[in-house]
Amino acid sequence: MHSNNSWHDPSGNNKILKIAMLGDFVLEYGDLVLSGYKGRSKQVWNLLEYLLIYRNKEISPDKLMDALWEEEVDNPANALKNLVYRLRTMLSDTLSLPSDDFIVFKHGTYAWNNTIPYTLDIDQFESAWKQTQISELDTDDRINKLLEVLALYKGDFLTHSSYKEWVVPLTVYYQRIYMECVSSICQLLFEKRELQLIEELCLKAIEIDPLIEKNHENLIMSLIESNNSHKALIHYEYVTDLFYREVGVKPSEAITRLYKVIVNKAHTIEKNIDIVKSDLREEENKNGAVYCDYEVFKLIYRLDARAASRSGKSIFIALLNVAKQNDGNFINKELNESMDKMKDIIVSALRKDDVLSRFSRTQFLLLLSNINYENTEVVLKKLIDRINRSFAYKKIVVTADLQPLEPVELMAINQK
Repeated sequence: MHSNNSWHDPSGNNKILKIAMLGDFVLEYGDLVLSGYKGRSKQVWNLLEYLLIYRNKEISPDKLMDALWEEEVDNPANALKNLVYRLRTMLSDTLSLPSDDFIVFKHGTYAWNNTIPYTLDIDQFESAWKQTQISELDTDDRINKLLEVLALYKGDFLTHSSYKEWVVPLTVYYQRIYMECVSSICQLLFEKRELQLIEELCLKAIEIDPLIEKNHENLIMSLIESNNSHKALIHYEYVTDLFYREVGVKPSEAITRLYKVIVNKAHTIEKNIDIVKSDLREEENKNGAVYCDYEVFKLIYRLDARAASRSGKSIFIALLNVAKQNDGNFINKELNESMDKMKDIIVSALRKDDVLSRFSRTQFLLLLSNINYENTEVVLKKLIDRINRSFAYKKIVVTADLQPLEPVELMAINQK
């Protein structure tokens, strides 16, 4: 808590101003609450954010003006004075405290008044995190300290202002601390077999930033250890699709290895072959190609390569490349929606023994069976024409590369 004996609460109740900047930006004084950007001046809130971020500094008017106005304004010094007056009035009217108490002007600079007793969640968060670093803590005490840190993190720092230059480095800093604490506590909780708590903590962390792979890894591991292989597989498929969509890459090797663990754990010993067949059977009599995860696609490809030399079955692999006309760039949402729609078109256009997988952010892999090269070219041309017609209004173009699958014996010869 920040305090100074020279300041007295005018209400006589010795209340403390509580400020939260993680998640929602809220100021509370007793029963009075100041929150939300809706219906309030954006620039007034920008000034309040800036003064609180640099609460331990005296800030020159020039620096404040540079931070608050990207474009030139008429008489910026007067505009700043007016903004400070409006902020003081807003704080006073809402929290019923003297208007001059919060923002002070001295030596030609503005500053947040640190003599007023107040608590700030980011200070509490950082202080609690430092306590987790004490080497003498036993496992239970360390877990409790880490849980305290995680409970203080209500969301990213100033979520409504995450794009601002003075907010970005602090957002990264506080989120990094939070994610490190999630990872640390999961290691300790695995030792104590607190699997349900691991799942809860990882799900919250994934909601905050879904692209931190360690949280997905720990979540999948907790589900596997809880004998919930079905749920683990669903999340693995979600992660694979997420990383293809958002960053155009496959998940890490650690997550990929967990897929094999899921498959092994999913099938316990079952002596009744009818039950096994029932489990293997597709839930519905589906038409069209099989869509699968890339790891499954690799397995199917390798099995077909082994069988091709003796079966005489002709198999071809095609790589579909999705691009914008004139080398334009995709917006993530547009690409994701287009790839989903494209997947449905491809599945419905191909046959039941064909296989489809998402290979990267802008690519699909196809495995086409029991067809000769000429007919494969015809099938691909019709498919690409259909896709291009469907996406002409979005100026998206699909092209294809086609190669025959090589039997495993030929692959071995070529490597010699």
